[in-house]
Amino acid sequence: GARATVTRHIAEPPAHSLTRYVEHIVEIADRLWSRVKKQEGDQCWLWMGARIPRPKTGEPGYGCIKIGGRKGKLIYTHRLAWELTYGEIPKGLCVLHKCDNTQCARPDHLFLGTKDDNNKDMAAKGRWRNQYKDNPPTHCKRGHEFNPENTRKGSHGERVCRACAAQWARDNRRTR
Repeated sequence: GARATVTRHIAEPPAHSLTRYVEHIVEIADRLWSRVKKQEGDQCWLWMGARIPRPKTGEPGYGCIKIGGRKGKLIYTHRLAWELTYGEIPKGLCVLHKCDNTQCARPDHLFLGTKDDNNKDMAAKGRWRNQYKDNPPTHCKRGHEFNPENTRKGSHGERVCRACAAQWARDNRRTR
């Protein structure tokens, strides 16, 4: 009954893993690489298939491919290229682009990192779009004024309200 279902579920590979599709790995690899335009030298290898639209602009974003048949799943092509070349992506890590080209599926243009690494890489390359750049808010979301006494710089360069941070620390200490 229920116990057998739980055991079977635990024994299955994680949903983000290609190991569940191992019997189709050659077919999946052929489908991926047949739609990749490999360019000369160190240039990007461009995915020529479907791309997921960017949320705000609707412009084409990351390449994607469906694996596992009609009831399968959509997977980003750069993640698939990584897994086919280097193996499984450890849980909690992202596949990042050295080249910053969302269409690129060239394995040596990719590297693993955390979401924090991705944000820092984005900021270092000037791709971080700060929505408040031209018109920053004068108060935090809880109404405290952003002034020199109540404002500090966060780990990503953002403004942090000292009053809110202190309240969060007090609340966090109480729950321990």
